[in-house]
Formats: sequence, C-alpha cells, structure tokens
Amino acid sequence: MITHYRAILLMLAAALSGCSGGAAVDETPANDPAPPVPVRAEPAPPPAALPEPPPADMVAAAQEEPADPPGTAAPSLVIQHMPAQCDDARFYLNTSRLMTPEMESALGGFVSTAVSDVGGGRSKTDAKKVAATLKVLKDGGLDPVSSIDELAVCANPSQKSVAAVAYDMSKAKKPADVWAKAMTTATGKKPVRAEVDGVVYLQAKEDDPWVAVVGKDRLVIGDTKESTMLAVKGGNGGDRGFAGASRHVLWLKVDDKKIELKVRDAGDSLSFALRAGLGNEASRAVEEFEKVRLQLDKFAQKVPALTPLLPAAKSARVSAANGVLSASGDVTKSALAQCLTRLQGQKLQDLMRNL
Repeated sequence: MITHYRAILLMLAAALSGCSGGAAVDETPANDPAPPVPVRAEPAPPPAALPEPPPADMVAAAQEEPADPPGTAAPSLVIQHMPAQCDDARFYLNTSRLMTPEMESALGGFVSTAVSDVGGGRSKTDAKKVAATLKVLKDGGLDPVSSIDELAVCANPSQKSVAAVAYDMSKAKKPADVWAKAMTTATGKKPVRAEVDGVVYLQAKEDDPWVAVVGKDRLVIGDTKESTMLAVKGGNGGDRGFAGASRHVLWLKVDDKKIELKVRDAGDSLSFALRAGLGNEASRAVEEFEKVRLQLDKFAQKVPALTPLLPAAKSARVSAANGVLSASGDVTKSALAQCLTRLQGQKLQDLMRNL
C-alpha cells in the first residue's frame, strides 16, 4: 500500500516524464417567573456516577489541537474535485502556508533532485531530459515550486485515484500548450490530447495518468480519462471526507487504519499531531520509539542531512492508550528548510536505504 501512495503522490511527475454543530440556544432573558407553588418534597435521587475521565493522551491532543469554530475552514480550489470514496487514503497539502523565502529556495533544490530520481535519473541522458522538461515549464511561466498552492489526493485501488493541484498558471498565455510541450520534451512524442467543455485533457503516453488543465489555476489528475473527467465536474461529496483539511498545512487520513495526521501553521514553526489505531501494537510502538529516541544522535551521524530535525524528534510527545498511538510536537520552518537544503544532491535511493 505504501508503494501505491507513493505512486499517487508522484502522479504529476509521472505524467510529465512518462514514468511510472447542534441547534442554536435562545439566550434571551425570560419574563419574571410567577411565584413558586409549594409542593411536597420528594426524596432526593441517589447521586449519578461520575463519568470515567478520558485517556490522558486524548486530553493532551485536545489541548494541543483545539477544535475550530464551524464554518472557519479556508476555501480550497482542490478539495471540490475529490471523490466521495477514498478507500486507501485522503491527503491534503497547503504549500502557500508553508512557504518562506528560505523554504522556497530549499524546496526548489530538493524538488529538482527528487524529480531527477523519479524521472529516471539513473543515466545522464535521462537527467538531461528531466532538466529540459523543467526548463520548458519555467520558461512557459509554470514554476514547479512557487506556482503550486494546494494539493489534494484521493487514493483508491483499481485505477480510481484522483489528485488536484491549485497551480498558478496566470503567466502562461496557453497553459495546456506549455504542458503539452513539456510532455513532448520528456517522452519524445506528442501527448494524446482531447478538449471537452473548454478543459484540455493530456496523456503523455499510454497507461500514464491523464492531466486536465482547468483554466489557469488548476490541474486535475486521474488514472483514467473517465475518472479525471468526473473529478473535473465535481467530487460528488468528497468535501465531507476532507472536512477541516484546508485549515492545515498538511492533513492525512486513512480510515481503515484509523490514522490521522494534522500539521498546523504556528508562525515560525509547524505543530503536528498524529493518532493511529494500532490496537495491541500501540504500547509496543511507544517503547520502540523511546529506544530510537536514545539513538537519534548516532542516527544523525549516519544521515547528517536530518540533523536539523533532531530537536523536534527528541522533544516529541508520544503515548498510547486504549490501543491508540498519539504523537505531537513542533518543528521550526527554518529547521525543515535546512534539512531540505542538505538533502539537495543526495540520491533518494541512498536516503531511503539509510532510513
């Protein structure tokens, strides 16, 4: 399933490169009541048993992530395209809340490295092809880093996954033509192209995802042309499954695994909260993490690029109760940018092997 998630999150790269609230209460003061009528006193009922207190980790989570008032979710261009059914996972990312000048620079370099690896950077020829593809996009006014504001993914099995990207394409005269040229540069062949109701649909090559260029502010990507067209028209209730997602920098929900990850903007830092229903494995997972926490300095010597994240890892709060693993903490945006900067030029395969 991890492989499937990775494939969905990298859909855009693959398409380019050819790789695979209850009722309101009336608080108006009532009129002066009539004088009370004497009644015969009845025996007082026995006191009700006090409710069991909630688990400590649930209390902590509630304190660390207060509930938002109804109707305060930020407007989103991408969630409206999500299907109602997402059997594998729902994912949302708001890069506009993440970006600082330092972060934008670091992320730009990291994306170049990542795309080179994903796009077949195992040879100099492939690396040049990816570089040329990115140049086509930038020259056409479609910067792969600074132009992206939001990303939403509905991961489904059996070729029913959908992704939507809020992409500022206002600098491009004809965004669909730029994307078509980029695909041609990447694959050496013109993409399959169709236009329906003013929306251009592109496919780099057979069996690749379809990319729909919606106006100058959105891309909708699907495994098939049919699923992509349906997503462009509207997600048919997908916004309910993504309720509250747009309040976050990053939001992930996996229903069958009872996993929720929420990352919020906290000014100079990011605040995260994770809950995972692991059953009998929850306590064991906490024990294992505490063992790893003691070895973090040694681990950083093996992967120096992750050193800026050590303070966040060491101060993370992790607990388990009633089969639920809870973790929360904070990481500064500066530390995250430093980490991404250090990862530039490092092969992702090497990084994953060390992890």
